[in-house]
Amino acid sequence: MSNRRPAFLFLVASLFFTTFETVSATEGYYRWPSAHGDTMVFNAEGDLWRLTEGQSQATRLTTHGELESDAAIAPDGERVAFVASFDGIAQIYVMPLAGGITKQITVESVGVEISQWSPDGGILYTSRNMEGASRARELRLVNPGSLEVERVPLRYASTDTFSDDGDTLFFTRHGVSTV
Repeated sequence: MSNRRPAFLFLVASLFFTTFETVSATEGYYRWPSAHGDTMVFNAEGDLWRLTEGQSQATRLTTHGELESDAAIAPDGERVAFVASFDGIAQIYVMPLAGGITKQITVESVGVEISQWSPDGGILYTSRNMEGASRARELRLVNPGSLEVERVPLRYASTDTFSDDGDTLFFTRHGVSTV
């Protein structure tokens, strides 16, 4: 994996905060940005917002009383996945990037964390829902259409990303980079 990804993410984050500062004088916390093409989804006021290049104001995507976070735009740019605790424990939901009805795609007995979309349209996430393991983490891949969950056999793995060609999964284990 090249060093372009961290530089690109820094550039996107810098551009996002500079753009949003000039678009709106409202002070606040703008967190968990996800970019795809000329569109960005981020969290503010506990909800998800979408900002497209050329817009003068961001569009609110969610309005639920609970926090929606960790947005991740699908590779096709049509959907956004995010974490929310609409019914208690934090789960992963998907909705159209244009806005609309959300669909819950995980059913875990503990909270989850989104990692990213896989190149083939699945969602890679971290779960602590493991038998006999106290606070252990496990990567899982869920198909948003069928809701089938596949366990990725990497105990304690988190903070992961796919290579540009989608053939290699890079991840960390207790802060140590591993392939």
